[in-house]
Amino acid sequence: MSANRARILSTVALLLLAACQTTNDPTQGGFFSGLSNLNSGAYDQRLQQKQADLTQAQAEQARLQGQAAALDQEQAQISAELTAAEQRLTTLRTDMETLDKRIQEASQREELDQKVLRRMEEELESLKQAERLLSADPVIDIETKKRRIEKLERRHKLLEETLAEALAN
Repeated sequence: MSANRARILSTVALLLLAACQTTNDPTQGGFFSGLSNLNSGAYDQRLQQKQADLTQAQAEQARLQGQAAALDQEQAQISAELTAAEQRLTTLRTDMETLDKRIQEASQREELDQKVLRRMEEELESLKQAERLLSADPVIDIETKKRRIEKLERRHKLLEETLAEALAN
C-alpha cells in the first residue's frame, strides 16, 4: 500500500503545483488559475487593458478616416483643377487654329509685310509645339501646368495683337 500512497501523494503534489501556476489569460489557465484571477481582480485588469487598447485603436481609426477624407477632398480638388487646365488647353488649341487661318489669309495680302508674317508663323508654330509638349507631359504638377498655360495664353494674345496691328496698317 505504500506504493499506492506514494502515487496518490505524488498526484496530489502535482495538482497542487499545477494550481499554483497561474496566468491572467483565461485561455491558458485552468480552474484554479481562474478562481485565483477572479479573486485577485486580474481578469478585471485584463479587461480594462483590452478596453483601453480598443479605445486607442478606435481613436487611431477615426484619425486615419479623417486623413482619408481629407485626401479624397484634395484629390477631387486636384482633379477639378486638372480638368479646368485641360479645358484651357483645348480652348487655346482651337484659338491657335483660328489664328493660323487668319495668318494664312493675311499672307495672301500683298500690302502686308511678309517678314512680319513669317515671324508670326514661326511664333505660332513655336506656340503650337509648346502646347503639344505641355499636353503630352504626364508628370507635370498642376501648379506648373497652370503657369505654363498662362504663359502660352499670353504669347497667343501677343501674337493676335501683332496680327491685328499688321492688318490695321
